Amino acid sequence: MWCGGARLLFVVLLSAVSLPAVWAFRVVRVGKGLHRPQSFSRSRTVSARVDGAELFVSSSVVLYGKKKGGGGKKGKGGKDEDESDSGGAQANDAAMQAAKDELKACNDKMKKTMDSLSEQLSGIQAGRASPRLLDKVEVEISEDDGSKYNQPLKFISTITSPDPSTLQVNCYDTRHTVFAEKAIMTQESGMLARNMGDHLIVKLPIMTQERRQELQKKAKTISEECKVSLRTARRDSVDKIKKSEKKKELSEDQSKTFQEDIQKYLDGFIKKVDQETKKKEEEIMKV
Repeated sequence: MWCGGARLLFVVLLSAVSLPAVWAFRVVRVGKGLHRPQSFSRSRTVSARVDGAELFVSSSVVLYGKKKGGGGKKGKGGKDEDESDSGGAQANDAAMQAAKDELKACNDKMKKTMDSLSEQLSGIQAGRASPRLLDKVEVEISEDDGSKYNQPLKFISTITSPDPSTLQVNCYDTRHTVFAEKAIMTQESGMLARNMGDHLIVKLPIMTQERRQELQKKAKTISEECKVSLRTARRDSVDKIKKSEKKKELSEDQSKTFQEDIQKYLDGFIKKVDQETKKKEEEIMKV
């Protein structure tokens, strides 16, 4: 009774094998209690009646690999999961690079803060007179045409130390000597400048115990301000890392690693601040 159906199935199979793909077949016998398949997506269906029953042969193409333009599982928004995974990986790579750049930027900021600390501490008198005590002095120069501009004293003169309590300033242009004198006298350093015509003689204040304690306190204040700047740099960088984590651009572990690296930077620089400050305080208190 199934001879006719068998022949039909053989013909269908033979025609399907000739197609340039691999075919999967489904045979459904529709009889009592069974229902006709509504449709087979992307398939060819052949039917025939055999002894009052319908025989359906469905051949569906199965392609190996990914079709151009999609074919993978669909994720949210109708996008292929493969495409979503690829996009997520690219976003993570970009976020990782941004985090590394932020790490470098944070380190650079902290280094600049340390440079500023060294410069400020060097401007505090301690023991023998040093030309670096005048590093931060800015001189306002007035020209004959009425124009004015500022120049660091160290750029317009040579500064030497003829004895432990004296500095000598020789301006390259002697007309600037009077301007240099004014700039030094307006500093809150206690130094006294005397104009000798072609150069200045600068006397440092006597280092009394009270003066030493005052300078020591100043060094501590500069140190604390430096630490605040370092912590601010740490906080700003950590906030950016956390923002990337919140956006799911970085994983929790990646974010934690970057934050730990930033904390290590801070700990290292804080240690250097304490070391430099302690050294300066010892110089100040040394009689």
